[in-house]
Amino acid sequence: MLVRHRGNCFVIMPAHVHGLRFNAVRLSVPNGPIGQADIVFSDGAEDLSLGLVSGGITQDCGIEWTALPRDLGGLRPGSAVIVLRARQQSEEARKATVGATTFETFSVRPMAGEPDDLFAGTSGATVFDGDRPVGMVTDAETAGEAWALRMDEVVARLSRWIGGMQDGRACDDPRVAERVAACAPDAAADAGPGLPYEVVEWSEHPVKGADDPVSMAAGKGAYVAPIGPDAPLRIELSFPEAVVVGRLVLRSTADGKTQFSPRSIRVTADVSADGARRPITFVDRDVPPNGLLDVRLRKIYARRITIEVLSTWGGGSPVRLDEIRFEE
Repeated sequence: MLVRHRGNCFVIMPAHVHGLRFNAVRLSVPNGPIGQADIVFSDGAEDLSLGLVSGGITQDCGIEWTALPRDLGGLRPGSAVIVLRARQQSEEARKATVGATTFETFSVRPMAGEPDDLFAGTSGATVFDGDRPVGMVTDAETAGEAWALRMDEVVARLSRWIGGMQDGRACDDPRVAERVAACAPDAAADAGPGLPYEVVEWSEHPVKGADDPVSMAAGKGAYVAPIGPDAPLRIELSFPEAVVVGRLVLRSTADGKTQFSPRSIRVTADVSADGARRPITFVDRDVPPNGLLDVRLRKIYARRITIEVLSTWGGGSPVRLDEIRFEE
């Protein structure tokens, strides 16, 4: 099941589906784009995993995380549901009814007239009550009955990670980092020449031993500076003339212990030349947990750009920025 949250795409799946493979897990949708996921959280006891998704499949990344149900108190035995599962080149929907329910799981059985074909390949299928996802199938040992993890239980298990309340980003855990390719981000693929710019203002001095943002922009070193809940980091840059901006690359190689990667950022552009500021927000999202943001933007004219780092992964300080690049 694909979910999106603040510009990132995640996949929720049973842990047994990916097995011992934790990086570059192949993903596809019937007759659609493909992609891959690095597993960043896995709970074998609950048979539940979360992956950070990349590739073309992210262009249509399913339901918004905040739209998932937090309370399924109305789910009762006998309720009519739909089990939606993917096959090789299609999707199948099976009418079913809810059987037994617990605080964490419930069973589904094919409705009268439906084939008894809830085979093992049903694992990962989504159970819907109308248009509301209420569960994910984790166990289909018999053709006539399958068990699903309740969606409110899924949300409860994953909210500390995906919602940002975790103690640190996934890549801070060496047990995860060693098997997740995205924890060691390379420079953005197909990088073109960046638009020349000058850093004109910044809100915080770098910590001792770090470079300022002017040096960072020149490729001489990372800008590492303090950040707090009420003190976001702000960098303003200007272009020699009005330019068309269509891509942003932001990169951080923070270790998550002594330095932290940016999380929530806001980027505004201003094309005015008369001294009056007329900023337009054109990026307002989270940087991926691997510290590499590479986004194609709706093209916009700009003379000046302001970047605000509002929070970090893990909530720590200082924040580290290795590269900020804009392209047409």
